[in-house]
Formats: sequence, C-alpha cells, structure tokens
Amino acid sequence: MTICMVYPTPTTVTYVTTRDQPKACKYVTSTYRCLEAPVVATTIPKCQEEPIFVTIATMDGHEEVLCLKTSVTIQDLKEHIKLLKMGHGVQVADMRLHHAGLQLNDGSATLAKCGIAAGSKVEMVVTKRQKPRKARVFLRTTSETKPFDVDLSTLVAEAAKTATEQCGLDGTYVLTFRGRVLDGSKSLKDAGVEMGNVMKLMPEEG
Repeated sequence: MTICMVYPTPTTVTYVTTRDQPKACKYVTSTYRCLEAPVVATTIPKCQEEPIFVTIATMDGHEEVLCLKTSVTIQDLKEHIKLLKMGHGVQVADMRLHHAGLQLNDGSATLAKCGIAAGSKVEMVVTKRQKPRKARVFLRTTSETKPFDVDLSTLVAEAAKTATEQCGLDGTYVLTFRGRVLDGSKSLKDAGVEMGNVMKLMPEEG
C-alpha cells in the first residue's frame, strides 16, 4: 500500500515514501495521485555519540569518575589518567589497566571494543620498571686498579668509553679480558665478563 502525505498548500511537492514502496506521491490541485517517480534519497543525520561515565580505581584506593566517549582508545585513556596525575604522576609506560579481570594490552582498542560501558570500573596497576642492576668489576690501567660499576648488558665499546672518562684518560682505549681484546659490538655479559672480574683498559693500537 502506498501512503500519500497531505499538505494544505496546493503546490507540487515530491515526498519520500518508505523503502518498500517504489512510488512517490504528490499533491495536484484537489486530486491525489500516485506517480511513477523515483524515490528521492535523503541523508539522515547520525546521532551524536553519547559519553559514558567510567570509574578509574588506583592501587591506593583512590577512585575518579571520568566522562568518556566509547571511541576513546586505551592509550588515550592512559594519557588522560597521566594528565590528571592519578597514581602520583605515574608514567604511561608503567600503567597496566584491567577491566573485568582482563588486562587491556591493546593500546589501539577502543573502550567499546574492550566491553567498557557506562558504569564500568577500570583498575590501574603500576608496574615499576626495574633499573638495570649494575655489577662491580675492576679496571686495571698502567698505573692503578679501580672498581667499575657497570650493567653487564652494556656494549663493550660503550663501557670502554665510560671507563676511559672515569679514569681521566685521553685518547681511545679498548677493554681486554683474559688476554684478548673484547669485541666492541658485544655486551660485557656476552663477552664472558662477570661480577668481580678484572678487565684491562689499554690504548687502542693504531
């Protein structure tokens, strides 16, 4: 069945019918007729995205209610939490967000994708990245032997440069260990250096 809309002014106007109706109607003088006219497509504005209220809880029991859009990503949420200085100014890289027992690892995922809706609670856990543990080794130069605290994952070339500066030496030096010159592209650990070992700091041969 085709439905025709009636307007009081007798002007020629084309009206859009419902999708399952192939015809459009128009008012002509005092007679209503259905014409074989194409249905005019109209653009219906999309509804604005409604914000939701989400509770962010920290490990110290502090809670903050945020007004967010569901299109916000997890990374954006972390940045927002940082700006609010929740968790005593914790860095984004140290944040771990949890919702419904799951850790939200994908920073590009939206709140909607993660199942976070109005009234949801997100727990923030802080995992401090541990600083590399330094090992005490010893440097032997032509005049003295002195302690040298260094992370064994440091490249040999970088360790040699640091050792040269700490010993107050000029020029370019290399590290030797057990009678061999260490490869500058390897780490001290890969070169077999362990805590308590003695390395020699020798001038690089031209």
